[in-house]
Amino acid sequence: MNPVQISPNIKINNSQVEDSKLKKRSYTPIIVGLTLIFILLIMPTASLVAASYLSVNIPLVPKSLQREVDITIASIPWIPKTPKQILTRVFDNKNRIQTSKETFLLGIKGNGQDLGTLKINSQLDVKDLSKPSLSADILGEYAIGQQNLRLNLSLTEINKDCYFKVNEIPAIPSFDFSKIKGKWFAINLDNAGQSIGASSRSDSDIYSDMSGKMSELATIFDTDLARKIKELPAEKISGEDSFHLQVSPDSETMTKIFNTIYPESKFPENEVRNTFKEVKVDLWVTKNKFLIYKTEILTKLGDSTSSQSNMSASNELEVTFSYQLSEVNKNLKIEAPQGATKLKSFLDLASLIETRESNPGPVLGVSTQASSFGSDTLYYERLLHVLTLLPSVVK
Repeated sequence: MNPVQISPNIKINNSQVEDSKLKKRSYTPIIVGLTLIFILLIMPTASLVAASYLSVNIPLVPKSLQREVDITIASIPWIPKTPKQILTRVFDNKNRIQTSKETFLLGIKGNGQDLGTLKINSQLDVKDLSKPSLSADILGEYAIGQQNLRLNLSLTEINKDCYFKVNEIPAIPSFDFSKIKGKWFAINLDNAGQSIGASSRSDSDIYSDMSGKMSELATIFDTDLARKIKELPAEKISGEDSFHLQVSPDSETMTKIFNTIYPESKFPENEVRNTFKEVKVDLWVTKNKFLIYKTEILTKLGDSTSSQSNMSASNELEVTFSYQLSEVNKNLKIEAPQGATKLKSFLDLASLIETRESNPGPVLGVSTQASSFGSDTLYYERLLHVLTLLPSVVK
């Protein structure tokens, strides 16, 4: 009987197997650790990205961080973007509109018929908000009964020097504009305001107030409107490829918006609901600059004192407001018209247009008619600046 021989090769093979197992065991904790690190890094990011595309807020995650995710996604070319991401990027835009050509249009319809339009073609240079330049052609036509009222004004402002020309204007009691029609006049608004004891807010103050309101409205957008915005087919606006977004705010959101803009008024929701029967907002946002180049707001207005049940379509007014920009941040030249007649004060202007029969005489050296006319003029002049600054505030 032969003794059993043990091959040394078998021992060597067993040693190799054991070494292999030991190596695998040593790699396992590393692989598990790396996997955990990968999960810990990727999962939160994936969650933020998913929440961004779903337009929802993640509890306990700062909204500022979620907005940064929206902005980052919107800034990456060639990937899909949601309306919320696009508009969050708009609100974050650091490129202020400093110069632009603007077209504003206000239209009113009643019972399906045009009641009137107001169109403003303007150029604005606010590179320095303390020294703005503005030119505008204002055209309006409104029907009141059997009368058609027409307005045709031209205006140029360079800092506080205002140049104006009245081509056509509806009749205003106590004033006759026939002597100044078709002629350019110049007046310094600061001096004219001081002459009647009136002052007006600067463009810097107007811009600051409007920017503050826009920040508050951005919060309402984030909480109330983000998931309701629709994206429509893209279009070219003023030569720029643009996203087309549309939203219809409900009465609750409209109430929040009005009470944010006019906090002292405290509009009740039922009044807003009865007044604004329908609101539709269209925005066109340029794809490369994330600037709102065009806006259209359609509103159907009813009687705020009537209940919805007894309102008929014939009682509604349809109001459309829109603006469109072009030549944004290009070199625009706004120059003073030549040959303008200089006026020192609103009293000088009143002496040209005021009828003697209606002039009750001066009070403390200033005509009450001239003072009232001057105050109204300054109000509408500032209102024009609010309107033309609006696109630069909403970006």
